[in-house]
Amino acid sequence: MISKAGFITAASCLLLAACANKPIPTQDVTVSLATVSCDAEFTRSRAKPIGYDPEEPVTLDFEVQRTSPCKLDSDGNKQLYEVISLPNSAVPYLVTVASPKIGGSAFAPTAVTLDKDEQVRRVFDHDAFLNRGSRLMAMFEAEPEDRFLVISSNAGVAGDVKSEIQTVISSQSHYNAAYATSSTLYFGSEQQRGYTMSHTGKVSVTTQAAPDRSLTQPNNRSTTTKP
Repeated sequence: MISKAGFITAASCLLLAACANKPIPTQDVTVSLATVSCDAEFTRSRAKPIGYDPEEPVTLDFEVQRTSPCKLDSDGNKQLYEVISLPNSAVPYLVTVASPKIGGSAFAPTAVTLDKDEQVRRVFDHDAFLNRGSRLMAMFEAEPEDRFLVISSNAGVAGDVKSEIQTVISSQSHYNAAYATSSTLYFGSEQQRGYTMSHTGKVSVTTQAAPDRSLTQPNNRSTTTKP
């Protein structure tokens, strides 16, 4: 018969082996588009729709690849891009664009909103994407006139290597067979890591309800004067 301690030890070994064999996520890194051909005209023929739910966030995950459409920026540099068809909404809502850091690289993003006639409404350059731990992220409030969101690679930063210091938390569990108790110790350390900005990579776009501004506005008070 296998003892309780032996069973727990065996199970722990199996879990550790499974974690050890789990592959590290990666994504393609593209720092040059010299061999990629670009079309002269912008196209939204393969636009991806995203919904909107006032009760909970809606997220669309996709990847900008070397097979994505290519266009030239105002300086004549090549950009890969994907187009998101924004939801029809009568009220403003929040849009979050995130570029996760995966396998030592991150997509170098630029976001542009267009109206129904494909005219530019707002531009969110790479500087608008803040470093939020494991991802680069920009958030803005979309208006009903915003009908399309174009996610493009940024030729100005693609190929740049960014460095950062990350805090890594690790844990170690101990099982006391004599008392049938377990304890966990946590350790923290700082590591300097780098990631390469790429023309290709994974992106997520999320829509969610905007905050209710009426909660932050002072109450309207009427005053009366004596006759």
